Parts: sequence; C-alpha cells; structure tokens
Amino acid sequence: MSRWTDSFGAHAIHDSLENIQKNLKDINLANVIDEKALIEIARLKKVIEYIDKYLKLIDPDINITDLGNVNNLNQYMVNS
Repeated sequence: MSRWTDSFGAHAIHDSLENIQKNLKDINLANVIDEKALIEIARLKKVIEYIDKYLKLIDPDINITDLGNVNNLNQYMVNS
C-alpha cells in the first residue's frame, strides 16, 4: 500500500463515521414524538450515508495529498 492509502485508511474519520452510524441505528424512532426531531434524524441519516458513500469512492493515491479536508470533516462530525 502507498503512504496515502495507509494514512487515509488509518484516519479517525472512519471510526467517527462508524460510531455515528451505530448511534443512529440505536435510536428507537417509536419513542421520538417530535415530528421536527424525526425529520432531523432522517436528514442526518441521509448526510451520514452520503459521507460514507463519498469516502468509499475516494482513491487516496489520486485524491489525497493532504488530509486537511478529511480532518475538518472529522472534527465537524465529532463536535456536532
């Protein structure tokens, strides 16, 4: 593997994304009575699915020379 692939594969964003996906799966929607909250949860699920698909499309050997954007995305996901 290349240094870019190794660096990208070991990045914390993968663990952050996995944790968010697990937490979203653990939400019992039957217990959520606020319609606005249900809409926000549905939107968050779409966003996380989009990010997951996007990260799987990245070829680190071509696209990743600096992990700054990935770091920023990870910080945003962790802090939100």
